[in-house]
Amino acid sequence: MKKKYIIAPIIAMMGYCSLTSYQAGPGLSSLERTGASGGTTGCTGGGCHGSAAGIAVTVELLSGTTPVTTYTAGASYTVRVTGTYTSSSSTAASLPKFGYQLSAMRTGSTTANAGTWGSAPAASHAATAAGINLIEQSAGITATTGGGAPGSTYVISVPWTAPTAGTGSVTLRSVINAVNGNGSVDGVDRWASGSATITEAASAPGAITGTLTVCAGGTTTLANATAGGTWTSGSSSIATVGASTGVVTGIAAGTAAITYSTGAGTPATATVTVTPAPSAITGTTTVCIGATTTLSSTPAGGTWTSGTLSVATFVSPGLLTGVAAGTTAITYALGSCSVTATATVIATGAGTITGSNTVCVGTTTTLTSTPAGGTWTSSNTTRATVGATTGIVTGVTVGTANISYSATNVCGTSVSVHSVNVLAASACPTGIIPVSNSEDELRVGPNPNNGTFSIEMVQPVSEFVKITVTNISGQVVREQYLPANEVQMVNMHHVPGIYQITATSSRGRYVLRIVVQ
Repeated sequence: MKKKYIIAPIIAMMGYCSLTSYQAGPGLSSLERTGASGGTTGCTGGGCHGSAAGIAVTVELLSGTTPVTTYTAGASYTVRVTGTYTSSSSTAASLPKFGYQLSAMRTGSTTANAGTWGSAPAASHAATAAGINLIEQSAGITATTGGGAPGSTYVISVPWTAPTAGTGSVTLRSVINAVNGNGSVDGVDRWASGSATITEAASAPGAITGTLTVCAGGTTTLANATAGGTWTSGSSSIATVGASTGVVTGIAAGTAAITYSTGAGTPATATVTVTPAPSAITGTTTVCIGATTTLSSTPAGGTWTSGTLSVATFVSPGLLTGVAAGTTAITYALGSCSVTATATVIATGAGTITGSNTVCVGTTTTLTSTPAGGTWTSSNTTRATVGATTGIVTGVTVGTANISYSATNVCGTSVSVHSVNVLAASACPTGIIPVSNSEDELRVGPNPNNGTFSIEMVQPVSEFVKITVTNISGQVVREQYLPANEVQMVNMHHVPGIYQITATSSRGRYVLRIVVQ
């Protein structure tokens, strides 16, 4: 017969103990035999030498010396495993030695160890196999009672610290292998497994945390560090609470006592105040610049605010004054509850006129403004005319005319004005009028300027170029000769306005307009 008990020689180089006489006992560190990793016991198919009959195994959790079926998170216990040699035959073999493995796992899991093992008993050591933390024998352990005869017991006790709160049920599993130790294969050795499921005991609840105010119709979530309890509301007409979630829903204005109970200790209680939610904002939410509009919401006594004070502001509760065209968010707050609408401030009548501020005699330019549908007029039709509905300006004679746009909206009528300079017809041609080479270029800058600017006539011929400057009436205000291909500075010493610069050379005439500010 095989040698049936587990020998634990010290292997100095590897620093741990393992079974050397046999590779099948529960004490081999690399194998998990309690069944915690998913097998039935891990001892089938030769995993534990001997027969799976004749041994009864019980696993107990002791608090002190008292067996318990619940654990308190973080508390210290003892796990006791008892194997009983149940054969009634008077000729049954003596099994004086035994080996074991012991595991503690979260119930239903094959990967989550639960709690921590204390110091291993004599002839035992801690090991890890298949990710399972184990306590197992290092050598054959003598039977606790009976000397190995039928009725003998094999008892091992290991310290264990319970896991953290919220772990849930824990399953303790063990396998015991009782052996005769004669070293021969005769099948008289015995093994069996056992387990016990221990439930987590309820803990007294801690303080309730979370926001204790809520709007009617709104929610707030409360919490408690002690898991597994139940939430209840003392006034469900004021506020309700999810039994397992702690989500409080405001029903009506008032206070409600919210309780959290775990079944242990004194339940935790907190008072939640429900604030009435303001009604939707009513009143006219459009207002003209400088005008006011009255807004309201119930119940009264709340605070009015404008999100953009540069657009609209409240001069008194609910009285909104338009400041500038645009939109702003209006909020009415009552305690922690609020309601928002968007207010629009409308500018009176016509917007800014856009378009050119010059036109030549006999030509046209188009002006635009908002809103559509207004009326265009000219202050001097002998200088320029404008289409009443089109905004098309026609130059008549040299001079200045003010073009106006009048428009009406809910805020009244307003007029925008745009000044247009009418230039002589001769002042309008621009660009290059070449004689023979279109690559020539007249360069002037900056434009606009303050009367001082640079001028250069770029061309492949070196010569003096005649520069003529005329005003919008066609009068010559400056004339001089400048060398081609050289940058020269010019100081007009003239009043602001629009001027035409003409460069005349042997290669052509070149015209540009500049603005003196």
